[in-house]
Amino acid sequence: MTTEIPPLSLSPTSEAEIDSLRQAVSQKTQSRLLSLKKCLGYLSILLVIVSIAFLAFVVRQQHHQLVEFQSLIRNGSFRHLPDGVQKLHERFDKADTGFVSRQDWQMQNDRFHQALIAQQGSVNDQQKSLVRSVTDLSRAHQDLTEAVSVLKNTVKQQEMRVDALITWKSQQEKYSGKKAGTPDREILRTKKRIVAPFILSGIERRGEQVYAVIIPRDTDPHSQISQMHLLTPGESAFEWTLVSTSDHQALFQVQGHRQILSVNGG
Repeated sequence: MTTEIPPLSLSPTSEAEIDSLRQAVSQKTQSRLLSLKKCLGYLSILLVIVSIAFLAFVVRQQHHQLVEFQSLIRNGSFRHLPDGVQKLHERFDKADTGFVSRQDWQMQNDRFHQALIAQQGSVNDQQKSLVRSVTDLSRAHQDLTEAVSVLKNTVKQQEMRVDALITWKSQQEKYSGKKAGTPDREILRTKKRIVAPFILSGIERRGEQVYAVIIPRDTDPHSQISQMHLLTPGESAFEWTLVSTSDHQALFQVQGHRQILSVNGG
């Protein structure tokens, strides 16, 4: 009985989309800050121009009133003095009120500038947090991609093992009716034509798993253990794929043909 593992599918966000999102957020934030700075600069310049024009107007009016007052004194027209002085006081009060209003406006402008600086700092913090989030997302995407790749390789190996077990079962059923010691003629012919690049050292069983132990030919006896390979049905070594195993033999597939190797017999 075999268990089929469904293929995994995943469509994660690509690296290009993540970089594009990061650049779009950075450009949008910088554009907003630049626009706010330009507006603040224009308002400051306009305030200076209006203040200079207003002060010039007040000075000119005061100069005109002073000249008129001096003229009245020289001509002896004191009857017009109270009205002129009253108007002068009123204009002085208006000028003082305008100056106080300008100070209030300047204070409000300073508060707005400080609030803008605080908002800019908050935007910078949010941008840094977003960049960190995008970086974490990129790392998670990379880890997930690696995990999916490992799972795909595992599924592929399991499918190969299942196919090999199915083939082994069919071979066992095929050769079960034959006499012992009379292998298939095609396998014998293949064995005569191809020399394996390794020696079948033994068949090892660990639990329910059976391994074919192979050692490359012409290996130094002192290094045979380090050069030893364990193969299960479906795995390959030196372009030879293990199909099935028995007590002292292993069936391999190479170059489209199948060949039986005996333990220590090559």
